[in-house]
Amino acid sequence: MRLWIDIETIPKPIEYWHPDELAEWRAKERKETEEEAWSKLGLDPAKFRIVSVALAWEGKEPRASWVFSSPNERELMAQLNQRIRDLKGRAALQWCGHNIASFDLPRLQIAMARSLGYAGFFAELPKPWDIWDTCPPTGRVSLDALAWEVLPDYHLRRKTGLGKNMEAAVREGRWQEISEYCRLDAELARDVALRMRQ
Repeated sequence: MRLWIDIETIPKPIEYWHPDELAEWRAKERKETEEEAWSKLGLDPAKFRIVSVALAWEGKEPRASWVFSSPNERELMAQLNQRIRDLKGRAALQWCGHNIASFDLPRLQIAMARSLGYAGFFAELPKPWDIWDTCPPTGRVSLDALAWEVLPDYHLRRKTGLGKNMEAAVREGRWQEISEYCRLDAELARDVALRMRQ
């Protein structure tokens, strides 16, 4: 079974930092404002928390996808683990998505181990099908750019810029918006991939 996956991350809350770790980070990041530097930490593999995860799969339902968002990473990982177990049955899984090999999957391994004490379905990862593999090695190609190129109906369900403001959305409790943004990324990755394989 092919599962397209997407996650949304924010910086690890400051109360989880060791004081020495925080002081070292602040000294190193003086070249930018602290706010600018802080906003990038959601991408750092050692200083992030996952706040939303979405799965999409091939199916006959109009919306063959699932999303769960929460400020509680442990709850999020438990829900994800259970949903994958429900979907998987006895079928082998193939992870698919956009930039998942270097971003989503390693962070899911860390978050599962940190939250649940084991990596679950992310412990041993077969090679994922990553849209990156089909792109020329000329630099980063965003999912938004790929969708514009290959999906004729993309203008009807266009991505928002929420990803850049994820921490503010979490702080403001905009969970429905976060969930829909994450779900759309997983569905777009699936739809782009299927279109490119036709």
